[in-house]
Amino acid sequence: MTACIHKHVKAIPEESAEAMNGKLSLEDHFLLNQSLEESRLYQELIDKLTIKIKAYIEKEFP
Repeated sequence: MTACIHKHVKAIPEESAEAMNGKLSLEDHFLLNQSLEESRLYQELIDKLTIKIKAYIEKEFP
């Protein structure tokens, strides 16, 4: 959870987790999980593209 906290949030991660405990509806929890999965998928695609770009640059501009 720490990696997802914005730099301007003053609460420590434990306080944020405690504040959310029991406060999210099942729908909210579902939507947050879907968003997290989507974010991870996009990050994986970005990482793969970055590798391809680096390989292209190394090949074309030795």
